[in-house]
Amino acid sequence: MSGQLSDFSKVIREVHDKIADKYGIVDIYGNPPTPFDGWIFEESVLKPINYIVSKYINANDILLELGCGNGQIVQAYIKNGAPKIIGLDFSFSMLKTACQRADLNQYKKKFIPVQGDLYALPFKSEQIDFALIYGVLEHLEEPILALKEIFRVLKPSGIFTLGVPRKYSLAFFSYLLFGLSVPKWTTNQKWDFSFGKKLRYYKFYSLREVKRFFQTAWDARYQIIANIPVCYSFLVGLPQKLQRKLFAYNPEIMFCIEKLLCKIYKIPAGNYLIIKKS
Repeated sequence: MSGQLSDFSKVIREVHDKIADKYGIVDIYGNPPTPFDGWIFEESVLKPINYIVSKYINANDILLELGCGNGQIVQAYIKNGAPKIIGLDFSFSMLKTACQRADLNQYKKKFIPVQGDLYALPFKSEQIDFALIYGVLEHLEEPILALKEIFRVLKPSGIFTLGVPRKYSLAFFSYLLFGLSVPKWTTNQKWDFSFGKKLRYYKFYSLREVKRFFQTAWDARYQIIANIPVCYSFLVGLPQKLQRKLFAYNPEIMFCIEKLLCKIYKIPAGNYLIIKKS
């Protein structure tokens, strides 16, 4: 898929180009707009990343984030002690914003931006110690091709961290009912009933489906060494607005809801899978 972009990829890139400076949970300085957003970012990003950096990353590792966007995940990794990170994205606007973020937060020397194609990575085989994807798999038209490329560039015994949104989670159902499809992210539209487009451009997966991808792309040459659930209570659209009001009234209520859902509803909003190349 390198070279000429498919219509699917054009839609993804055009939308992300337009929202590069305001995409994600935290601003260019790493600050969330509200305490509720800070809580969401802590639960869904910072806690898992802190665990990953402390357990799986060494000081001399070569790190690669695939689909780094505007750099909010790079910033979280470096803030938690990760060494230099190569950030690859096919959106020039996203990379430009990621560089601005790195400059403003004084880690410019630790961030190496690369504009490139996830289906044809511009790296030699077995060059990368640690690769990561967050918020990208759901936007890929051909995830198996991307996983094959990641396997190619990873060193033997290299680590791959994959953040994946879970099918049939509360996040999935609230997105389907109240969220906007990706082509409409740049509009001020409040409602979107184009359910086909919603699931075409933002895909949720069961863990069984993800494992099947790996069996196809990596054969038997991998091991899932950790599975970290992320934020059972994450909601989208109108339900999240109600959550914001609830959190503003009493933050402890949301913490209690999260703990309760963790016990009674076994599907989180997403999972971090830590995978080791054999």
